Amino acid sequence: MNIQCHVSISNGVTVGDGTFIGPGVRILNDKYMNGLLQPPKIGRFVRLGGGTLVLPGVEIGDNSFVGAGIKVTKSLSEGSMMLR
Repeated sequence: MNIQCHVSISNGVTVGDGTFIGPGVRILNDKYMNGLLQPPKIGRFVRLGGGTLVLPGVEIGDNSFVGAGIKVTKSLSEGSMMLR
């Protein structure tokens, strides 16, 4: 796993082996700010570009790629690519 600078990963988030998390990525776990945590699950060998925002409850499948500055609001299946 490779985590760059200025990254915020909330409690309970799982991140798979071989994953790259670019600078300034935010991974959130509380959708409604009421304490009901829904930590995201990040698969193996995922690439999250700089400034990506991953919202609570999202699952990103193995070998997926998310471009820089993307807001991930829905789960991505294995091998997905999200560029905008």
